[in-house]
Amino acid sequence: MEELTLHERWRLFVERGKQNMHVIFAMSPAGEDFRRRLRVFPALVNCTTIDWFLEWPKKALLTVAT
Repeated sequence: MEELTLHERWRLFVERGKQNMHVIFAMSPAGEDFRRRLRVFPALVNCTTIDWFLEWPKKALLTVAT
């Protein structure tokens, strides 16, 4: 197999990074700070997936664990 040029290696690195990068951004939804951030940065809602993690009942935790 022939050797890749520096430019080709960089392009491959960037492509793999785009495919495999995941960013987790966590913040509390309580309070005025959250609402202010959403007004200033609307993409936090429009361009993301939001998972709300609330307290689970004990039975649900045991079911998932088994």
